[in-house]
Amino acid sequence: ILEQVELEGYPSDIPLRIHGLHLSNATNRLYAVNHPGGFSRVEVFEISERPDGGPALRWLFAFAPTDGSFPVGGLNAVVEGTSPKEIYVTVFKPRGLKPPGLDEFFDSVEELGHILFASESESQVLRCVVDDDESEPQGTKGKGMCGKAASGFVLVNGMTADPGRNLFF
Repeated sequence: ILEQVELEGYPSDIPLRIHGLHLSNATNRLYAVNHPGGFSRVEVFEISERPDGGPALRWLFAFAPTDGSFPVGGLNAVVEGTSPKEIYVTVFKPRGLKPPGLDEFFDSVEELGHILFASESESQVLRCVVDDDESEPQGTKGKGMCGKAASGFVLVNGMTADPGRNLFF
């Protein structure tokens, strides 16, 4: 059964081009990789119920690390870690796209060839620590830092965790 989901609080001036969804049963959050244009980030939503019983998503914040480790158009999947303050993100394309971003994705044969025929083991998984301080106004939270958790992949795509969040695949 398909049902339209109400989206609350998301900024109207930022396109929502999401994929790489992760639903956390532990925190009732939905995480989504977003490539809105000249940057990439992780959107964090809280799942709730409308008064009529239907589903609603309330936008909590967007996470983009202050160290610039999210390449433009380079993220692919996200998983919540052992708490909502920890996320793991796959970096499919570490060099990112040339500005302005996704609008120029296939303009370069070199870029397309790099994606389709990658032989370099340069994709990686980042472990990010998220500052989602509840005292911050909505939309200004989501600062933090990321560090390499695993590397040596060729075009890493998709990720999940075991129920106890001890192992990430």
